[in-house]
Amino acid sequence: MNGDIPMPCSHAMIQENLVTATADTTLEQALEIFNQHKIRSVPVVDEDNNLLGLFNFHQLLMTILPIPIGLGHNLDPLDISLDHMFGQAEWLSERLHKHLHRTIGELMIKDLKTVHPETPIGEGVRLLAHYGSPVAVTDENSNKLVGIVTSQSVIKVLLDMKSEPNN
Repeated sequence: MNGDIPMPCSHAMIQENLVTATADTTLEQALEIFNQHKIRSVPVVDEDNNLLGLFNFHQLLMTILPIPIGLGHNLDPLDISLDHMFGQAEWLSERLHKHLHRTIGELMIKDLKTVHPETPIGEGVRLLAHYGSPVAVTDENSNKLVGIVTSQSVIKVLLDMKSEPNN
């Protein structure tokens, strides 16, 4: 690849066998999707494959765990000690069952930062570092989901670059 032209996100984009969900997917169904496909997040699309949002494991935890009252502004709600929770499986099960019927459309991240296939991969990596994996890739002319860039797909590109001779 020419060193003067930035590598596009399409080089690290996963587009085959892309797992998605719809806004009316329940939390219970999302758990099954996560388990079946060994993933931690899923793009949420409409019937025309327009990107609506992203639902991930963090949203799941934020839904089923109670948020302590009076958290300081600099603390992340997941910074609380979870030791007591995992010793009380019945309590966790009750919290989970209370939310299984909810849809991921009401829980998903809606304000997503996205890239296009031709966006320089440096921007995709910057978004991964700042917002986490995955970064949705949408069509240049629409909001249609065409793929995702994940930390694993970038690692593969980095390994490929490592094996290429320096120019």
